[in-house]
Amino acid sequence: MVIVAAIDSSERASDVLDQATELAEKFDDGIHLAHVMKQSEVIASK
Repeated sequence: MVIVAAIDSSERASDVLDQATELAEKFDDGIHLAHVMKQSEVIASK
């Protein structure tokens, strides 16, 4: 089982990553991260 965590640029993202890390360690598995952005954020980043 792989832990999948969706994060963004919010302050809560580090909490999500911490929880995903804890689960990955508990189950001795890896983490896949998906960084999510609003369409407007993608356009602004170009």
